Amino acid sequence: MIVGKKKITIIKLLVFIFLIGIGIIYENMSKERLTLYIIFISAFLLLNISKKIFRKKELFYIISFVIEILIIFLIEYYSRYYINYIFHSLYLITIIDCTLNLKIKSALFISILAVLTSLIKYVNLLTIALNFNTIAEMVFFLILSVLVVSSILFLKYYKIEKENKEKLLKELENSHKKLIESSKLDALLKLQKQRTNIAREIHDTLGHNMMATIMQLEMLSLKIDAKDTEAINLTVNIKKEVRESLNQVRNAVNTLKYFDINGIEKLIGDFISKSNVKIDKKIELYTRNDLIISCIYRIIQESLTNSIRHGNASQISINIIEENKGVNILIEDNGKVLENWEIGFGLKSMRERVLELSGYIEFESENGFKISGFIPTF
Repeated sequence: MIVGKKKITIIKLLVFIFLIGIGIIYENMSKERLTLYIIFISAFLLLNISKKIFRKKELFYIISFVIEILIIFLIEYYSRYYINYIFHSLYLITIIDCTLNLKIKSALFISILAVLTSLIKYVNLLTIALNFNTIAEMVFFLILSVLVVSSILFLKYYKIEKENKEKLLKELENSHKKLIESSKLDALLKLQKQRTNIAREIHDTLGHNMMATIMQLEMLSLKIDAKDTEAINLTVNIKKEVRESLNQVRNAVNTLKYFDINGIEKLIGDFISKSNVKIDKKIELYTRNDLIISCIYRIIQESLTNSIRHGNASQISINIIEENKGVNILIEDNGKVLENWEIGFGLKSMRERVLELSGYIEFESENGFKISGFIPTF
């Protein structure tokens, strides 16, 4: 609506009381007619105050305007003057009110009814005596009513169109955003496939070749003369370097690999078995999106490592809860945190992974270390 409904009602009633007051003074009414007008005024006020009851029911709301027009007609009908211009102007108040508050078709119906009702006295007057002034007054009021209705309906139509355009624009923006997110997800899925293929190739080729090299070095060690100390030491060093390289390859494959929900449970279980840290966990994860699961795996992995390495924590709480719109993440520990701590490479990588999935993550260092975040499920 152009103006708030409550404001319209208040303004309308104030104008009505003002005009009625002037009309009563102008009419110089007797007590009997004044009593009758008090009844009309009370009915009008009561009807408008109780209109909010009918607002949600279009038909009853329309009927309330019809009753209002009837009350105005009676107010004008019992005037001592054939046409009381002050009382006659009350029709305009109803026309403005219905045009602002009703739908366009209903507003037109009530406005036309109000205009036709207002012309009854003019028509009766013309049947008695054809008078140019009466015709001019009738035409003027008719044109004025049409202008009022047209102006308000135009403003109302303009407002509705503006709201529709804004709604359409918002829908287009949301569609564009979803398209971007979908494209981003496709790109991430392609990246996931590439990384999985690379990890598999490294594991199947380089990993196996290095294991074969270690086995050959073991066989070579058996054939070297025990007195050839230099050759034995050289072989030992080579085996050590190859094993270190194999571990690095395994770490690289592990980094490239994506995990499932069982992998998260195994990660926490292995950590508990290898440390004295107490872990309280609640994991309710239903998504099948490998990107989200792998991201959560890395967050938990980095959090557990940091809790021991930097905070020397003895208790860790892990809450991973999936709801309708996404996954809520909350990981807390009771470790010690340096006053001037800075976000390191691990936490930066954690944040980048979450941002890639259109989520957010925050770090707090009061009473231990706290990681909280959210990842939307597309």
